This record gives sequence, structure tokens and C-alpha cells, in this order.
Amino acid sequence: MKYLIMLLLLTSDVYAQTWFCTEESSRREKGQISACGVGAGTTEDQARLDAANHAKAEFDHICNASSDCKDHEVFVEPRRTTCEQERGGFKCYRLIVYLIGKPVVHQKVEYAMTNQDLINKMINDGLQRHKKVMDEFDRLNAREMQRYKH
Repeated sequence: MKYLIMLLLLTSDVYAQTWFCTEESSRREKGQISACGVGAGTTEDQARLDAANHAKAEFDHICNASSDCKDHEVFVEPRRTTCEQERGGFKCYRLIVYLIGKPVVHQKVEYAMTNQDLINKMINDGLQRHKKVMDEFDRLNAREMQRYKH
């Protein structure tokens, strides 16, 4: 019995030392991407943040290369983080699982006028209306002139 307990303690310690992010950087399975990041820093917080940023970069690299991920909804499931103190700082491993959802529908973006475009349009519209009024004035004026000549 004593040997069984020792064996269980030793195997559980070995199992704790090897987990997904110490063996692989990412894995893709049925609508999800498991991405790992490794980070280092002088504080544990810095190392954790660095590891999370590297996991996100790993996901982005895979997703942008995949037609069934790019332009799809993505749901984030933070998972395990393990940190170790080493050489005056910390090293962390971070696992984040990204669930790929349905495609995102992009709405057409209409041409948006700048202020200068809007001012120019108003000026042009005003000039066109002014020209029409002046043309009508000239036509009526010419007709009146004809009437007085006879």
C-alpha cells in the first residue's frame, strides 16, 4: 500500500509538469482552436499577460489562414495558466480556447461624405438652381422684349 501511494504521488507530479501547453503550441478540433502562449517577465503578472498575448497571436495566425474561421464569430474561453519562477523572473504557459461561431455578416458601408464634399455638393446644387432661374429669367425677359417691339 505504501508503494502504491508513492507511485500515485510521483505520477501525479509528473502529470502536473507535462500538460498541453508544454507539449504543443496549438490544436484545432471541431469548431475550436486551443492556442497556447509562453510569456516571461520580471513579475508574474507581466509573464501572465505576455503568455496571454502570445496565445492570442497564435490563434490569430491560425484563424487568418483558415476560411472557416476568418470573418466568423469567435468566443473566448480562458483556460489553464501555469507559472514558474526562474532566473530572477517568471515564465508562464497560458491556454486559451477559441470557439468558432457562425459567419459575421458585413453590412455594406455607404459612401460617407466629408464636410468638404457636402459643402461642394451644396454649392454645385445652388449654382445649378441659380442657372435654371437665370435661364428662365432670360427666356421670360426675351419674350417680354419681343412683345414691346411689336
